[in-house]
Amino acid sequence: MKLVVKPAGEIKPNFEMLPSKLHTQLASSLAMLARGKVEIRSPLQVSDTRVILKILEDLGFLVKKNQSSWTIYPPDRLTLVKKSISVGGSATALAMISAALSLFQVSIVVSGDSSLRARRMSGLLSAFHKMGLDVHSTKKDETPPFIIFGGEVKGGRISLTAEEVRYLPALAIPACGTTEETVFQFPQKGAQPYVEPVLDVFGSARLRIESMREILSFPKQLVPGFTYTVKEELSSSAPFVILSLLGGEEVKTKLGKISGRDQIFLSALRKFGVKISQTKRSISIYPGKLKGTNLDISPIPELLPFFALFACFAKGRTIITGIEAAKQSKSNRAEAIFSGLRRMGAEVILYKDKLIVKGPCKLKGREVDGANDYAVTATLAVAGAFANGEVSITNGPEALKQAYPSFISTLKQMGVETSYI
Repeated sequence: MKLVVKPAGEIKPNFEMLPSKLHTQLASSLAMLARGKVEIRSPLQVSDTRVILKILEDLGFLVKKNQSSWTIYPPDRLTLVKKSISVGGSATALAMISAALSLFQVSIVVSGDSSLRARRMSGLLSAFHKMGLDVHSTKKDETPPFIIFGGEVKGGRISLTAEEVRYLPALAIPACGTTEETVFQFPQKGAQPYVEPVLDVFGSARLRIESMREILSFPKQLVPGFTYTVKEELSSSAPFVILSLLGGEEVKTKLGKISGRDQIFLSALRKFGVKISQTKRSISIYPGKLKGTNLDISPIPELLPFFALFACFAKGRTIITGIEAAKQSKSNRAEAIFSGLRRMGAEVILYKDKLIVKGPCKLKGREVDGANDYAVTATLAVAGAFANGEVSITNGPEALKQAYPSFISTLKQMGVETSYI
């Protein structure tokens, strides 16, 4: 199946902000430890979040779902009807489910699809072992499947590297059940997108956390039942925000306290010269003349493709650094978006540690590869709206379901003609 995108005329900023996928996954995974009913309101309902609910059901939890909320009831005791469970293609789900299961007296294998089984998880396993979690790769190259030997976890003081801090939301789950206080110490730079979800979700669950600039401390405590409303997120809606801005349209949204990822997303937009008006209750983002900039993408690697495209419409050279995590995501996102944009005529160069785009570029309609990655596919679809000719995207349409509930219909209502062939 291919996704075909035709050049658009007028772009209409008609889209709803999506709830955060990371916050949805964290609240759903924390429910595994809850002693009572958990209600998750306004979850992002996509395959990367639903897979966690499926695992909970397989473990004996009662899950009730509707369009606006999920309600999760704990079993009297965990039941293992399978020796192996699958998280599909979600590395975040793999990390969170593995971490949560480590507190139970179980031995189980956690696997995933072929793309996930090809991803090295050295940083995640290193962080697990520092914490005392008995989780191991079943292969020599530290790729999934993982085998988990659950039981008592000591905790203590744990120093995380810049790479390992990405897994802080997963590590925080078992931190509540360790035999002694667990204290995470980490580099402050780039940590906010991973600290904020923990404080937000755990705060709603009334869990005690001591937070300082480079430290999160968790006393031993039980997780009560809780109700959590997933916040909407600009960065989760990145393709629609980028499409609107490149189409010359203002983006307005009513948001309360924004997420850590959104703070970095907005900061990156400002570096390109985008004007942003922000109050306690709303954010307005104005289109304008874009300029090339230097951008460290390491805190938000999933957004590399979108900012690479954004740079194609900026005057001057854009240097995107910190691409290592992006190279080890759903796909090698740096290589995939480099190949796609270059095929469409963009002046782009990929080095080992950076991506350089010289703009502005005139994009041409071509057949391009979505690399079975929702971020790459969505970016190429947005690029197609501004290309001189039809863009056909292979190896990608199915991946859109991992992050966007109704991507195609949203593009259509924004004025972009799309179809499957």
